[in-house]
Amino acid sequence: KTYRMHSSEIKAGSIVRVSLRHFVTYDACKFHPGPHLNMIIGPNGTGKSTIVCAIALGLGGQPSILGRAKDISAFVKHGYEKASIEIELQGHPNQRNLVVTRHIQRKSNSSSWELNRRNATFKEVQEAVRMYRIQVDNLCQFLPQDRVCEFARMTPSELLRETQKAAGTTQLSEWHQQLGRMHKEQKQLESQVNRQQTDMDLLIKRNEVLEREVRTYQERQATLHRIAVLEARIPMARYQAAREKREQLREERKSAHQKYKQLERQHRPHMQRKTAIQAEIHQTQERKVEAEQECSTTNRQFTKSMNEIEKLTSQYDDQRSALKSFKDREVARRQELTKLRQEIEQLQQEIRAGPPADRSDEINRKLADINERNRELHTRVRELQGRQQDVVRESRQVNDKIASKHQELVNLDDVRNQRLLALQKFNVDSYQAVQWLRQNRSQFDQPVFEPICLEINLKNPRYSHAVETLIQSSTLKTFVCQTEEDYHRFTAEVNDRMGLKVNVVVFPRKQLSQYKPPLPVDQVQELGFEQYALDMVDGPAAVLVALCELDKLHATPVAQGNVDNERVVDLRVLRQYVANNTLYNVQFSRYGNRLPFVQTMGVRPGMFLGQSANMDDRNRLEDEIDGLRRQLTQNETRIRELKQAENALRAEDHQLRSEKEHWAEQKLDNKKGMREFEGKGLKLDTLKSRLQELRLAPQRERIKQEEIRAKLHSLAVRRGRCVLQAKDFLERAVENQLKASQAFLGHLQAMNRMSQVEEELEAYDQELRQAAEVFQSVEAQFQRSKEELVTERRNMDNHVRRLENDEILEEARAYEPDATLEKLELALVSERTSLNLRNDVNSASVEQYEERQLQIERLREQLEVHQTELTMLTDNLRSIQEQWEPALVDIIQNISEKFSAAFDRIGCAGEVRLSKHEDFDKWGIDILVKFRESESLQLLTGQRQSGGERSVSTILYLMALQELAVAPFRVVDEINQGMDPRNERMVHRQLVYAACETQSSQYFLITPKLLPNLEYHPKMKVLCIYNGEWQPDNFPLKAYIRNKEGRQR
Repeated sequence: KTYRMHSSEIKAGSIVRVSLRHFVTYDACKFHPGPHLNMIIGPNGTGKSTIVCAIALGLGGQPSILGRAKDISAFVKHGYEKASIEIELQGHPNQRNLVVTRHIQRKSNSSSWELNRRNATFKEVQEAVRMYRIQVDNLCQFLPQDRVCEFARMTPSELLRETQKAAGTTQLSEWHQQLGRMHKEQKQLESQVNRQQTDMDLLIKRNEVLEREVRTYQERQATLHRIAVLEARIPMARYQAAREKREQLREERKSAHQKYKQLERQHRPHMQRKTAIQAEIHQTQERKVEAEQECSTTNRQFTKSMNEIEKLTSQYDDQRSALKSFKDREVARRQELTKLRQEIEQLQQEIRAGPPADRSDEINRKLADINERNRELHTRVRELQGRQQDVVRESRQVNDKIASKHQELVNLDDVRNQRLLALQKFNVDSYQAVQWLRQNRSQFDQPVFEPICLEINLKNPRYSHAVETLIQSSTLKTFVCQTEEDYHRFTAEVNDRMGLKVNVVVFPRKQLSQYKPPLPVDQVQELGFEQYALDMVDGPAAVLVALCELDKLHATPVAQGNVDNERVVDLRVLRQYVANNTLYNVQFSRYGNRLPFVQTMGVRPGMFLGQSANMDDRNRLEDEIDGLRRQLTQNETRIRELKQAENALRAEDHQLRSEKEHWAEQKLDNKKGMREFEGKGLKLDTLKSRLQELRLAPQRERIKQEEIRAKLHSLAVRRGRCVLQAKDFLERAVENQLKASQAFLGHLQAMNRMSQVEEELEAYDQELRQAAEVFQSVEAQFQRSKEELVTERRNMDNHVRRLENDEILEEARAYEPDATLEKLELALVSERTSLNLRNDVNSASVEQYEERQLQIERLREQLEVHQTELTMLTDNLRSIQEQWEPALVDIIQNISEKFSAAFDRIGCAGEVRLSKHEDFDKWGIDILVKFRESESLQLLTGQRQSGGERSVSTILYLMALQELAVAPFRVVDEINQGMDPRNERMVHRQLVYAACETQSSQYFLITPKLLPNLEYHPKMKVLCIYNGEWQPDNFPLKAYIRNKEGRQR
């Protein structure tokens, strides 16, 4: 069936014609490929791959991309000096086709170019080819025969770069390159920033040590200067104070003299007034005394009468109360008579009823039974107490055993002291630092671990030499901190202040779970190793992290015997291991085939870990102690149970005591009832006597009432006479009191006037005396002030002459002009005290501090610049990544979907994944394939799969790119080499489908063999190469075809 091609099916950039002359195996050759799949077949050596070379070199490729000759001259056919390649590319719509011609000169090993029959430069050719998105150097578009295996061996990073070129935009690859370059710059800047930060922190720490001394030095110099200024300022202040004092005293003396004279004039009128008032006081005193005597007489008479009235009234009230009490007693007598008759009747009935029953025998039997039960309870309680004592003795023995086991644990811990003594011989500074740390642990936020050699133990001592060989000697004496604050505090004290040279590390953001072994444990055991070195060590997590970080114990396996060294090295995973008392270090060359070379060293005898505590013994002792403690707990439970039983018996005993008390009370009540019956007869006689007495009482009461009424009448008459007499005395007393009050008031007024005058005179006298004393005192002070002023002037002039520094003199004159002398002297005392408290400091330390401070400022400026650059770089990187990564993920997802679908169609499984990494240059594409049901998806590599499987994976990956890549054509040379017929048939079917059924690019598939009954498509074109020395000079091709068709009919 013939397929008629339409011109619209030919995509721009597709190859429509190839013409070769004197090129490799061809004298002359010309062919027109189809727009879809072009299968080029022919025997080996006929020039199939020559077509591939022609396409690559004719479109601007270098010989190196072909994996063959390095020089272009090698592609000129033997026996000729020149060769030419002419390739015609389909033009863009409404544009002419592009014809690219390359002329090759053997002698000069050079090329010349033409575009559409016009001379052109290589750069113009490259630009013209690039306009059609042709990339002959991209293995995803152009895969020569000699580079098929190279495609499978491409690293994920290389595959990603090639895929971006083939399937992405130019911008995508540029973004990737920018991200890789910016990441390197970012890491360099981060390293530079960290290094500068570390240097600056170190300088700051060193200066912090000297900061106190420098501050002390600066404060001391400032204090000395202030003292000099104050010493110059105080004489000036003293002179100024003396002059101001003299002027002040001059004014005070004048004012005091004037005040004294004025008070003297004001005093005279008050003395005259005092004399007149003294005469008035004498007259009023005489009148007051006479009136008071009369008042006193009448008052005594009135008081006497009132006392007599009060006495008679009291007697009268007593008699009335006595008369009233007769009535009250009569009511009570009658009530008592009624009650006595009732009681007598009750007693007579009780006596007639006879005595109560005697229960003594019953009560005694009950008490005897209770006593017997009580004895039995006491016997059982003593038995329980004996069992408790047995358990207590057993617990005491268990405690003794626990103490013994603890002592054995202490003996095991003595290994730490033995190591400490060994550390003292090995490194004295580390030993001294341990002693300081043990005395100052409270200064730290988290525990600071002593040197690693003291903190770790081996689970099995037979590995001690091997493990200690793996740990550097510097690591063994290293202290481990858990926080950066503790690290700075420890190093500042031990390294800086004490001057000890000790190693200190801190890894605050590291976790032990982060350190993964390079191979699983079961896999290294298959190689002959027992386990990794880290698994042989016990210790705190922070210490184990330090061992992983410093000496890679998590990645170093150990074997007591021999292992398969060649197999270990071939894995290229383990860089260090111990086997048969030998340490192996494996390294690989950086160039060429990265060949391995191994260094060996014998395991050295250990100094510290050979004395490791036996962890099995420790675990055994701890288990035994736990068992003994469980036994103690069981004993405590038994004691509680016995105690509960004892408490139950004691509760029963308490119940028996209650019953016993009850029956004892019954016994007492029985005796009491008998005694009460015996006393009832005597009580009946007593009640009858009292009844007879109450019946005779009314006759005696009437006689006493008549006597009391007579006394009441007599007392009433006498009280009336006294009341009349008291009234007369009261009237005279009121009259006399009024006279006395008038006389007293006149005398009091005169005394008040005298007091006022005397107070005024006393105030004037006091003011006059004070004014005289003030004047005399001020006069003396004024004379002394004049002498002091002369002295202070002389002292000030002498101090100024002694000053050598005019600057201090000027500062002193300007220093607090309004400050008082007392304030200045206090300031001087304070400054001298402050100076005495500050020790003198070596000026060399200050110079060293200031020099470091300048370095710190320079570093801080540089750090700010680099941090700004780092921030800008990080922002730019993030911005580009936010554009690049989503676009790349979309491409990879599309490729993976198509790749997986292609594998599904051939009954296998495949997946394409994007592998991410912190370093963008290490981002890559992982191709995972599975050709058998029993397998899982495995990474496609140059070693793991067979050649046929690699070829299948390669061609299917290229086909997955076709809908995404904008390349106009693809070339695959002998991709089916190494495939079995089944895979080759499946791949051929997939390729035909991809190239002909879909709107894909132009395909060139070169193959030396052809299976029978393959699937073909009308759109595909088969190009057969018949080339070689056996061909005739003239071959009637058209006649051959007619004859062939005639035979088929």
